[in-house]
Amino acid sequence: MNMRCFKILDIAINEKTINILEAVEKNDFSSVKKKYPKSTLYHLISKLKSENLIEKRDDEYCLTHRGSVYLKMLRKFGRCMEKFQEISKMFPEHVVEFPEEFVMRLDELECLEVISADKTNVLRPLRVLTNLITQSKEIRAVSPMFYPDYPSVFEKIVEKMKGIELVVSENVWKLIEIYDHTEDFSEKFSVYVVNEQPELAVTVSDVFLSMNFYRSSGDLDFLRTLISKNERALKFGSDLFEFYREQAEKVL
Repeated sequence: MNMRCFKILDIAINEKTINILEAVEKNDFSSVKKKYPKSTLYHLISKLKSENLIEKRDDEYCLTHRGSVYLKMLRKFGRCMEKFQEISKMFPEHVVEFPEEFVMRLDELECLEVISADKTNVLRPLRVLTNLITQSKEIRAVSPMFYPDYPSVFEKIVEKMKGIELVVSENVWKLIEIYDHTEDFSEKFSVYVVNEQPELAVTVSDVFLSMNFYRSSGDLDFLRTLISKNERALKFGSDLFEFYREQAEKVL
């Protein structure tokens, strides 16, 4: 990261600077004049002018082309940070991590809901997920772990599906491979093996997106699941699956 990026980040974390840029964009500079002392305004305006983000035309401040683009980038950055904080609050004892290519797309994860197990209903996340799967026409999943129930679940749903695609680790594939009827589903069932352990578990269909994160202790938590049925979230999940699949080797 070069020095110019650090300067922009300095602007991004300064609420006053963002307020000035937005006021200039709206042609409402008088609002910040009332809000901040002259000395503060002078310092911040000088800073923005030196970075070629604003300029004066006909005695009025306006955004430069660079300033307009930077403001859009800063808003995007802000939305993604807010979404990361939202998810982190939902999973306070977990490692909330995404591939670098997706951290600036976190704002696409709209309409999120957490499905958790409790003392009276330990299987609630699994039942909710199973219900969503039965409503789906196709399933694509990134699964770093294997559960013994997986083969029987797939056997029940595979005939109703257009297709099922799995990206798994080498260890998970060895367990799936043992299952006797794997070849029976080969027309609709594809498996890809990835070398590096995925940062999270992802299941995406035409109906829903679900994600599970690792606990701080290192184990993947399937008793607390993040769900969304929002179209933008489904696109995020689909692209995330493609990201892992492109790194994997097809074995079935």
